[in-house]
Amino acid sequence: MIAGDRDSARASLETAQRLVPQDAELASALRALGGDDEELVKRYGLDVDALAKQLARTGPPPDALRVGAHIVASTTAVRFFDNGLGRIVTDRVFQVHDAQKAQGLDTFAFPYSAGRERLDVLVAERITADGRREPAVRIVDREPAGKEGGVYTDVSQKVVVLGKLQDGDLIHVRTRKELTGMQNLFGDFFGTLEPIQGFVPVEQWRLVVEAPKNRPLAWGGKGTPKPAVTDDGDRRIYDFKVARASPLEAEPGMPPWLELADFASVSTYASWEALGAWYERLIAPQLALDADLKRVAAEAKLAAKDEPELVRRLYEYVVTQTRYVGIELGIHGWKPYPVAEVHRRRYGDCKDKAALLVALLREAGVPANITLVRTVNVVNIEPEPASMWTFNHAIAYVPSLDLFLDGTAESSGWRETPTMDQGALALIVGKHGDQRSTRLVTIPTAPAEANLNVSDYVLQVKNDGSIEVRGTEKFRGSHNTEQRRDFADPATRRARLEQHLAAVMPGTQVKTIEVSDLGLAREEISYTFAAT
Repeated sequence: MIAGDRDSARASLETAQRLVPQDAELASALRALGGDDEELVKRYGLDVDALAKQLARTGPPPDALRVGAHIVASTTAVRFFDNGLGRIVTDRVFQVHDAQKAQGLDTFAFPYSAGRERLDVLVAERITADGRREPAVRIVDREPAGKEGGVYTDVSQKVVVLGKLQDGDLIHVRTRKELTGMQNLFGDFFGTLEPIQGFVPVEQWRLVVEAPKNRPLAWGGKGTPKPAVTDDGDRRIYDFKVARASPLEAEPGMPPWLELADFASVSTYASWEALGAWYERLIAPQLALDADLKRVAAEAKLAAKDEPELVRRLYEYVVTQTRYVGIELGIHGWKPYPVAEVHRRRYGDCKDKAALLVALLREAGVPANITLVRTVNVVNIEPEPASMWTFNHAIAYVPSLDLFLDGTAESSGWRETPTMDQGALALIVGKHGDQRSTRLVTIPTAPAEANLNVSDYVLQVKNDGSIEVRGTEKFRGSHNTEQRRDFADPATRRARLEQHLAAVMPGTQVKTIEVSDLGLAREEISYTFAAT
């Protein structure tokens, strides 16, 4: 290229890209030389002018005027390679009918993981009713905020700000995301989950996935259409289309999104057994114990009189000797850090603590399994296809006791399964008990009698109109977790109890409170108090 031989330079770069098709720098260099890196756009990109003419003939769909806008067309085109890396082009055109109702469409935020993805905004424009094209006012990068919602992530955002919207505007936004690097951090797994419905109606929705022929795709989700499947050279193309998707109505306190909305999910794994085998291989090296951890396991085994006590001791060791700190950086969104490292630094996230507990149990002679969980607070979704995107949590499972242990539940006893885990969809990874391999299960929900709260109050009305209260509260099961948190600090116990009592007896002043042992091994927690 220095010599001015653009054709030779382009040929060399094209050869290099065939060898490393996911390399973003090669793709950028090819674009600079006029190379054909925009094939996804050329194949599947939206023609705004043609869509505008179509709108003139057909008019807006039902509900568009009510919500103020609609998506004229939405296309997501995905191409992934043999090594699991890939490229994703997203192309959307909106029409504004009532600018006041559609105010939120003047700004778009596109998330990406800066360390392993590159995001480019290819088009961001507002097309007025008289045909003027106005580019975005600004496009800025918003860096990761560090700790968000208790979790450290590497998620950045590309924020697109358009000009003031007017009735009749068309909005066109096209992005390209490239999975960069020499290999997929997640091994050979590839999957994506694309919503079909939103808060505005959609006239044309499309998802196209181009995959190597030797990597067949499974698909599923909710309301997902059957794709048209065709072959093109060494690729197999899966083309999902929906002609019209009605909008969801936003309501305060509405259920989680994927409980209500139609969505499409694709994955390179057709069965949970295959996905589990892959995940088991991914995390196996992380479970190696050092001499210090082997000593911990040996001491617990020596002190325990039977297996249940051994399990309890090791569970309590993990929840009390390591703090929960969410670290969702790169591959460690799914892959735990080495358990020896987690133990040395004394903190980790859910999969770190689950891996540490599983490794200790196995070392002590108790078979145990990593278990991936979709907690009930994000609601269960359709369980097909087998995809890592199904899960948001990790815990441990002990087959001999049919017991699920959550290492992040630092205020819960070993038999007090947190409520967010009860009734949750879970994948027990690897062989367990009489099961030959990974299986999808629902974590049992504790019966009502296991979560007992008994209240015994005596109230005496005094001559001055005040009331003296003497009371006793007893708790079992999931209630114990809250009591341990509320009353852990003796200095704040009276204030915390006054807050609780004030909800039913405003102005309550607690004179004395006596709290039972709050240890994790305690099956029942109680306190007695006197108040006015």
